[in-house]
Amino acid sequence: MSATKYLVSKKAKIIRSAPIDVSEDGFYVVNPKLAQRIINAQPHFDFVFEDDQLVDIVELEKPPEPPPEPSEIEILLRDNQLLKAQNQALSEQADFHEDVLEEIILAMYS
Repeated sequence: MSATKYLVSKKAKIIRSAPIDVSEDGFYVVNPKLAQRIINAQPHFDFVFEDDQLVDIVELEKPPEPPPEPSEIEILLRDNQLLKAQNQALSEQADFHEDVLEEIILAMYS
């Protein structure tokens, strides 16, 4: 059974396991414990170096979860409220136009 090492890409911060004889160019070799921490934190971490050696990571704050998508019923309820408000506004506008026409007609014939 061949030994395995854990490699972290220097640029993309992607971790993978490889046989021990794989070339390390472009990768940091890390121990299994650090490899697991990187997997758990991905992609929200930065490297910590000592003497040009990767020794640890610092977990960064993860962005907040986006709000859940509204359900179909919530969308329909919101649309219904909007339509009721629009209907009310149109009704008030029609009443206003009626009142204006009434005043114009009364002014013309008085």
